[in-house]
Amino acid sequence: MAALCNAEEQAGEQSMKDSKRDSLVVVGVLCIQGAFIEHIKKLKEIRDNEALSLEIREIRKPSDMKDLDGLIIPGGESTTLSVFLAQNGFTDVIKKWISGHGVVWGTCAGLILLADDLQGQKEGGQTVIGGLPVQSRRNLFGRQRDSFEGLVHINEAQQLQSNGPPTCHGIFIRAPGISKVLSPDVKVLGYLSDQETVVAVEYQNIIATCFHPELTNDLRWHQYFLKHVVRQKNNSSAK
Repeated sequence: MAALCNAEEQAGEQSMKDSKRDSLVVVGVLCIQGAFIEHIKKLKEIRDNEALSLEIREIRKPSDMKDLDGLIIPGGESTTLSVFLAQNGFTDVIKKWISGHGVVWGTCAGLILLADDLQGQKEGGQTVIGGLPVQSRRNLFGRQRDSFEGLVHINEAQQLQSNGPPTCHGIFIRAPGISKVLSPDVKVLGYLSDQETVVAVEYQNIIATCFHPELTNDLRWHQYFLKHVVRQKNNSSAK
């Protein structure tokens, strides 16, 4: 398993290097609510530091999804986000894009929208994108006053460590939780100190975190996401 993970990591690193000299990679950030500006700043910092051939696009309408390789769905108020996406024809467009193997990363409310099973919905329910076989619960850790910061243990340290410790600082703001993993193919990327509370997962082309890496100085989660995007683009181009 370690050898496989190391091989995947090396492939991701090589893909990132290749992107510096090959075709443009287009990554979008859904700019409706939440800390989308902070996500954009992180992507720009990585692009400038590593001289990547990367276009960072603000996604505000469905047509902005054209030719997109990767998408970040930031936090915010999940019900408001789901209503906006449904009313503006976004939901089906994003679903179709994900089914076509576009790489997506949801943080906080983004995780809620990607989860296949959502607990604690408001009356009347809410439209979700789905695709991630986990059960998520809104406000698992409590309301706004219960927001907290804590240490996240990185399960895939060999892939995410990248010259850093096997932990990261997690900022949880009215955070959802992952109450159950619904498929053995879901990879747990991070958990809290109790070693039971899962706060970061990956499934095929979907990454989700309960916390907000964009609000810290740690670039590793954004680097990890970009490696996936570049690798998927290269794999698709090779077919």
